[in-house]
Amino acid sequence: RVEQERASGRVGSKAARVLARSAELLERAGGRGRELAGVAVGQMGDKAVAFLEARYSATQEAKTRSRLLAAFGELGPKARSSLPLLSDALTSQDSDLLQAALLAVARMGDAARVTIPKILPVLQDEKARPESRYAACPALSLLGIGDPRLVEPLIATSRSPDRELARLSLLALGELSLVAVLPRLLEALEDPDPQVRWRAAFAIGRLGRDAAQAIPPLVKSLADPDPVVKYQVERALRQIRGK
Repeated sequence: RVEQERASGRVGSKAARVLARSAELLERAGGRGRELAGVAVGQMGDKAVAFLEARYSATQEAKTRSRLLAAFGELGPKARSSLPLLSDALTSQDSDLLQAALLAVARMGDAARVTIPKILPVLQDEKARPESRYAACPALSLLGIGDPRLVEPLIATSRSPDRELARLSLLALGELSLVAVLPRLLEALEDPDPQVRWRAAFAIGRLGRDAAQAIPPLVKSLADPDPVVKYQVERALRQIRGK
């Protein structure tokens, strides 16, 4: 495939060698080697997309595919032509492949908003591995700004007995930039868990001046005994007041 790419003029001989070596490291190396290979592929830009797509299609091994999906994530919006491939991976029963796809689409920018209907079922699936549901939250927060479809699902998971899922859902709610999420954030401001409270305060602050009605509850929360919560409350008040 590398020879075909080089012959067609899509990549030069040096680029072809770099891609080939990087792909080998992505598929076989561990730790730092795989991380550096992903960065190298990311720096290749558009030249790497077709190569990675071909490499992905040539294997059915889930671990290898997961690593290649991570490389698409390194490319970010430059790899938007790979969205159909990533969209298919979002329905995978392999949790590692699914998580890799979630992390990759989260870095694709506005073009990846079309994958939201595939991501929502992952968030809502109580039988899914927790890590997959966790990865769905930042993906939705990055892709779903201003999307009212996400309000109710994220409010529901913000009440999950899984505390990490609840915390990540609260942060994602704040990133939506929709005032409709404010009542739930104010409710969470009184949660017994300080990890939930500081995330609620952080999320309220993200709404800026649109969250003016939150000022009285936030002022009350200045008395919170947890220093991290108090810091985030103070920060939220500054953001709302435009200071």
